[in-house]
Amino acid sequence: MNRHPQIKNKTRIIIGDGLIGVFDRGEGKGRKGWKSFNNSFPGSIFISADPVAIDSVMASIIIRERKRHQLRILSTEYLSDAMNNGLGICEINEEKSEFKKINYSIMKI
Repeated sequence: MNRHPQIKNKTRIIIGDGLIGVFDRGEGKGRKGWKSFNNSFPGSIFISADPVAIDSVMASIIIRERKRHQLRILSTEYLSDAMNNGLGICEINEEKSEFKKINYSIMKI
């Protein structure tokens, strides 16, 4: 859908809701705190002009949390496919280090 010119040429901003966040696909009862966030929740809003980059960053954060809970890592191949189709930058960062291709910054308020 994002390859269609009526969408691709008009998209200016993508906003991702990471206020609560689900790392375990919603399995089990109730909300589960994230080990990465001291048993709290991400409390984050993600903003980008690149739909693939924003998904890559959010997927990377979920992958890190799933590893901490010894859960199976889910496929991110769709992000590579999206990049190969010219829709944005794909970079999966499974370690807590800097992104090399994605300009990523944190703003605390």
